[in-house]
Amino acid sequence: MNGSYRLQDKANNEMVLFEESVSNEKKAQAQEQIVQNWNERQAQVPSMFNIEIKQDGDQTVVSILKPAEHKAKDDKMVPKAALSAMTGSAGNEYASHLFSLTLSATIDTSDVNVMSRIANAHKEALLALRPADEIEGQLITRMVALHDQYMKCLSKACNSNQTTKGVQMYVNLATKLMRVHNETLNTLNTYRRKATQKMIVQHQHINVGQGGKAAVGNFHPGGGNV
Repeated sequence: MNGSYRLQDKANNEMVLFEESVSNEKKAQAQEQIVQNWNERQAQVPSMFNIEIKQDGDQTVVSILKPAEHKAKDDKMVPKAALSAMTGSAGNEYASHLFSLTLSATIDTSDVNVMSRIANAHKEALLALRPADEIEGQLITRMVALHDQYMKCLSKACNSNQTTKGVQMYVNLATKLMRVHNETLNTLNTYRRKATQKMIVQHQHINVGQGGKAAVGNFHPGGGNV
């Protein structure tokens, strides 16, 4: 079977190509290189960077602050690397957009201290889930937002002043959000397993005598082949 394998380092937009004839050792080396590239990218992110949200007139300003003890070669790379690690996107504009959407979908207060606390909680969740590319970033930020809204609905349903109708409404909404969250999680797991999927090729050997005929296919009693 002719062809080539393609292994893509989506974090750095690099691509490694090698033919089928290349040894398993070289394939393993290529995979190790991708892991190394990911680790180098993560190393640019301070382990304890902080997110601060302030109000500047009508605008809400989100800042990524590095710890004072962190010494980066280029301080401007710290926010970019942090956004990339949280969203899986190598592009700064899309990474910023995706993280901003996550905050917009989960923050329902004007208190900048509470907003900063929520943003930092999301930061920890996103870093822990380690999105490797933009698709994983989309799925993981969606999961974070869905889980946040799901828990808020349950909280409202459990409010002691909540009416019976209100409890039913919020429980039903929470159930729908939980279902979409779980579907998103399954999609993420399926996407992450794609690299380990294998193609099975079945070989059929048929011996036909002189003057004979052969048919290849799946046969069922009383019917033709499928």
